[in-house]
This record gives sequence, structure tokens and C-alpha cells, in this order.
Amino acid sequence: MIWTVAPLMKSSSTSAKESAESTAVADIKFQESRLRGCRIQAPFSGKVANLLAREHQYVTPGHQLMKILDHRHLEMEMVVPSRWLLWLQIKDRFTIRIDETGKSYPAAVIRLGAEADPVSQTIKIVGETVGEHPELLPGMSGVALFSPAAGATLPPKTQRAD
Repeated sequence: MIWTVAPLMKSSSTSAKESAESTAVADIKFQESRLRGCRIQAPFSGKVANLLAREHQYVTPGHQLMKILDHRHLEMEMVVPSRWLLWLQIKDRFTIRIDETGKSYPAAVIRLGAEADPVSQTIKIVGETVGEHPELLPGMSGVALFSPAAGATLPPKTQRAD
């Protein structure tokens, strides 16, 4: 009678290959999980105005990487007579004529200043373009044209917007 005994252990070369393969697979999975954490998604669709970090540069958490401008809703600041608060309200529509394009665009008041300047008797207001106008860029300047409500005291109707 012949007895056959199955080997309890595999050869050392096969075991080493399987060990190296499982180590490589584990390394790949680890690196893939790290890469998933490296993806940066912008908070909104816009244009990159300035890159503040470069490829392969080490940055600390919270460090600003780039400046992105929301080109869909451009804001404009202007100073108007504080008397206009008698009739000017948030959501009031006005027209902005942009020097660089020579065109006029619809806009609306989105914020009124928190305080009036007592010396110049003015107040800062903020407006925003209505609709999308891809030809407009931050930094352009123009003139804001307001139409006060009927019966309001009519101060000068134009105000420089920068």
C-alpha cells in the first residue's frame, strides 16, 4: 500500500508571489482612496481669476488655492444721496450703462448700506446684474440710471458705479 501525503504548505516561491500581489493590490486601493480625497470641486460655475497654488505644491488645509469669480451675477457698488432712501428699496430695478461695452444692462438693488455718511450725506448701495451677460467682467465701470417711484422727491437720476 502506498500512502500519498498532500503538502501542508505551498512552495515558498508561490507564497512569496501571492504575498507580493496582495500587498500591491492593497497599495493600489490605499492610493486610490487618497486620490479620491484630492479632488477639488468648485462651489459654483465661474472663471478662474487667479491661481494661488501650483500643481505638486504642498498646501495646508484651509489654504486658498485659487480665486474664482461668479460671472453670472456681477455685483456693483455705488454711493448715492442718502435722500434716496425715501424711495429706494431692495429689489428696485435700475439700468447700468457700462463704459467698456457701450451697452446698458438691467440690474437690481440687493443691499443698502448700514449707515449714511453724515458729511457727504450719501449711502453705499450694492446692485446686481439681472440675467446673464458673458461679455461683462469684474472691474468694469459705468453709470447707474435710476427711476424713482412716482411722487418721490427727484434728486439727480444718474450715479457713477465702479
